[in-house]
Amino acid sequence: MEFSKEFANVKLHLMRGKFAWNECFRDDSCKEPTIGSHSVQENRFLNRIAEDGHVLYRQQKIEKDKASYKFHKQGIGSATTFPGFCGTHDTDVFIPIERKDYERGNKEQEFLFAYRAFAFEYQAKKSYYKVIKHYYDLFDKKDIDTLKSYHPVFDFTKINMVHNKKYFSDLLNKNRKPLQNVENIRNYLNKTLDNKSFSDIVTRTFVFPEEYKFVVSNAFYLAVDHLGNVINGNNEDILTTLTVVPEKNKTLVLFSYPKQHNKKFSPFMNYINKSNLLERKKIFSTLIATYTENIAFNPKLWDSMEEQQKNLFYDVYEATLINKYSPFIAYDLNLFTKIKS
Repeated sequence: MEFSKEFANVKLHLMRGKFAWNECFRDDSCKEPTIGSHSVQENRFLNRIAEDGHVLYRQQKIEKDKASYKFHKQGIGSATTFPGFCGTHDTDVFIPIERKDYERGNKEQEFLFAYRAFAFEYQAKKSYYKVIKHYYDLFDKKDIDTLKSYHPVFDFTKINMVHNKKYFSDLLNKNRKPLQNVENIRNYLNKTLDNKSFSDIVTRTFVFPEEYKFVVSNAFYLAVDHLGNVINGNNEDILTTLTVVPEKNKTLVLFSYPKQHNKKFSPFMNYINKSNLLERKKIFSTLIATYTENIAFNPKLWDSMEEQQKNLFYDVYEATLINKYSPFIAYDLNLFTKIKS
């Protein structure tokens, strides 16, 4: 009996909370405890999309050892939160976007939206690596009692401990370089914040002239553009952030990336700029379904969407996992819709 890859991945993601990296993203030397920082502001944005204080938040649930990456109702006090900042830094760093409306072209505000989105991704990657290391140690030490407490369904006396130790060793090696990459980006972003050199980050802002009841805040590696030009290959290192937030009578979409890679992103940005309103909605809807996990909906909005659209949302994500190097295609998916009565 083998500790299958599919089952391992389910449990690894489940255990991320138990072994969460919970240090302050802003400063390694910070001695304050971390808090549940919102990656999307509660008082400015989450409360705009909430229904009776709740949203539908995309998260992984485990039922009978099977993963379900669906939307589940959650209070806005905990939705989109992560232990990535201490209370002092969570307050002080984000004052320009917590207490002021977004001003298009305000480089500091645009940087902070991207900074917060990346911090969420960084914490997830650090936590995932900690879980892998923990499992490697358990198989290395043949700690069957602890493994059984995690996986009571398995008979670990019949599992090849050496084989599974190698599996987690390979997984550690596979994730070592991506982890170093996000460490480098974290250092870069914190130095940028120190120096206030906010123009080093390019933010393309797109405004939809209606208030749509969902939010997104995520960092990801765009694999290829619409022409098939590779943005990130096997050695991924150019991170993109995407923020979607509603304001009064409009919805903001902020797409950010390092200025030094502007040439790589220019064809894709031109493609978006030349699109009409409906095409643009489909482009960003596909990007969201493909690359983002940190997303929350107004419950009535999600419930009023056609089943075909809901299924396509999930299908796009799963298909991308299979072949992420196919040219980007904007599917007939539109998340930017109004709540239907």
